[in-house]
Amino acid sequence: MLSILPALMLGGCINEAEDCPQGGGTGDEGTLNLQFSIVTRKSASADNTFQSRAADIAGDVIGSFAENFIAMSDLRFMLFDGNRRFLQTLPATVKNVYTSPDYSVYIFHAPVDEPYFDQNINTTFSFYILALANAQSLGMAYPEPASGATLEEVFASAQGETGLLTAKLIPSLLIASNLVAEGQRFPMAGLQRFTVDGDRLLKSTEAVPYDLSAGGKNINMLRAIAKIEVVDRVRVNGQFTDEDENGENSRLRIDKVQIDGIFNAGSLLPSITEWTNGDADETQQVDDPSVPAGAKYQNPVSLLPDGSLSASPSSEGAVIHFVPDKYARQLRADNCPVFSCYLYEYDRSRITNSEQAPYMRVTTRGSAGLQDGESLVRPIRLATYTNGVADQNLQALLRNHIYRYEVIDVNEFSEIELVWTVCPMDEATVDIPSFN
Repeated sequence: MLSILPALMLGGCINEAEDCPQGGGTGDEGTLNLQFSIVTRKSASADNTFQSRAADIAGDVIGSFAENFIAMSDLRFMLFDGNRRFLQTLPATVKNVYTSPDYSVYIFHAPVDEPYFDQNINTTFSFYILALANAQSLGMAYPEPASGATLEEVFASAQGETGLLTAKLIPSLLIASNLVAEGQRFPMAGLQRFTVDGDRLLKSTEAVPYDLSAGGKNINMLRAIAKIEVVDRVRVNGQFTDEDENGENSRLRIDKVQIDGIFNAGSLLPSITEWTNGDADETQQVDDPSVPAGAKYQNPVSLLPDGSLSASPSSEGAVIHFVPDKYARQLRADNCPVFSCYLYEYDRSRITNSEQAPYMRVTTRGSAGLQDGESLVRPIRLATYTNGVADQNLQALLRNHIYRYEVIDVNEFSEIELVWTVCPMDEATVDIPSFN
């Protein structure tokens, strides 16, 4: 999960290659002036822990640069009143960008000329900000709610037939998202409720705007897709090294991984109950999948009892190919190779009994010309595992979670041996591209 201070609520440049235009209205009567900051790296507290106001965000993994990257041209920030009814999409202009040894800050100034603010200026009042990012890179058009539309209606629309993330996820493009101008980026969304003092807000000026960030309240951005890692620990004892007899050149090293059976679309927003409930009115880690009605399961070729395919390989529409993940490998103390893919949320209840449940296929490197060195292809059920043996099929893959399968052994005489874990992704740095 990405933690962003409230400046992110207020949008960015239309074109990243150009300077941000100056916003109008800061001198108009009735216009209020707000300041927001985006902190692109969270600094630690005295006890070296990272601070968050999120309701229940706890995770084991900090995302990579690409997993945290937000394109300034692919942002939308929506303002809702205290009753969670849509008011407007918020504009903002970047006034300053600076760095320090442990974090970078993007400061936004934004004029707000909104009747709801005027009507409540003599009170302490609340409003909500819904932040959306990187969705256009995956084929989604941001919603344009009617005035007065509720948060519930906006979230519900994301679970319908429209407003979907529709592009097929390509891990190689996602991992290079910060390098490829027209590539795919990790879709994210976040929600936060803010309370302001009307008297203080009324005194705001363009020179001295009302600083929401001063209170340290964050919008926490949740990645809208799940991640699967397959770790090559085949016959590795301790540290993986090239010199080991089972090192890089071993025929048993994993050469490629794929998953067969995926949903072809996803939702940028989860179900509203995942974020607004008795615990909080803000971004939270999800407990259940939110597979939209418009998403279709791409049924793969069935597996036979011996693990072989019942027919020719699955169509490419039902397959995602994993890619080597240098970042995930660097995080491992054993230096074992990691293959990763990203996919939209998965819900087992959406798959009929006549359809094949998802599975992964691991192919070993093999040795050309040697009969006993041929590549081995082994399936991995998308399941829980006990003592290396598949147990129950996974009922869901959740956004912002990593499902890790560590392959311990592959041979000609037994099923693949592995260990699996689920790792929620935590807060992380937020990598924002420069404006020039």
